Amino acid sequence: MTSLPFFATGTVRRSDSGHGAGGRPAWYHQVVMGRYRWTVVIVGVAVVSAAVILFFVAAPVTGKRPSVRISTPEPSVVATSTVAAGYVDVPILVYHNVRPHEAGETRDQRTYGVVSEDLEKQLAFLDEHGYNYVTMGAVTDWILGKGSLPEKPIALTFDDGRDTQYSAAWPILKRHYAVATFYVFTNAIGRDGYLTWDQLKEMKDAGSEVGSHSVYHPYLWKVTDPKELESEIGGSKAAIDDRLDVSTTAFAYPFGPSSPQVVDRLKLDGYSSGRILSRRHATATTSPFELPGAIATDDLRLLESFLRE
Repeated sequence: MTSLPFFATGTVRRSDSGHGAGGRPAWYHQVVMGRYRWTVVIVGVAVVSAAVILFFVAAPVTGKRPSVRISTPEPSVVATSTVAAGYVDVPILVYHNVRPHEAGETRDQRTYGVVSEDLEKQLAFLDEHGYNYVTMGAVTDWILGKGSLPEKPIALTFDDGRDTQYSAAWPILKRHYAVATFYVFTNAIGRDGYLTWDQLKEMKDAGSEVGSHSVYHPYLWKVTDPKELESEIGGSKAAIDDRLDVSTTAFAYPFGPSSPQVVDRLKLDGYSSGRILSRRHATATTSPFELPGAIATDDLRLLESFLRE
């Protein structure tokens, strides 16, 4: 017996042979030409309606239809262990003295000093939020297209070469596996209250970087004598290179400001970067000789705000 299709209902007559004209089954003529015609139409409309409803239910809440093109993410948005130039910015922090505050301190003295317990909290915060510590040399190489950076990079810098940067800050940096860049003015090294060359060598050998902060820490942007500029900028580099057996490329402008003459002298003496003071982040389009650094204080909320900028 010939089975009926799922949409045929009722009694179907058959000829003795089970087929009608043209060799087709009798039920075919009943469906197409007879009483089942409207059943077919109704079922067809129902199927199409269901398909349309499903199509729009699958669409986003914006009302746009979902794309039917299957694609893979662009390389720039794929999470990797390093990031290419142009898809990241780098916050740079500037520390000075790491010591307890004292009664009678001026506002500037408090601003340029960070309590060791607060430094510990700040690095713990950075660790918790996935930041990776890099040197200023690494930041410069990234900008120049000579290297890559880890995800969420951050650069810690320490100015002036105060001895507390070794006695108080260095143990904290080591506990957090952090590297930093230490900008020193070389006339002070080895003097009371300042770092020694041996301490700088230890930190350099552990992965940190030593940069120049001039010889005597003058207002370089006010200096017009080319020989004095050469002495301050070239002389400090020569001292660091000789005592630490390195090729110094990082410079931090004393007090922050710079000038075209200072930048020209830096380039002549083989530096590849200069750091100013500014509450901005470094990006792939930042000039290597205008790397912005924000002064770090005890205030963790201020640090959080800077990281969000």
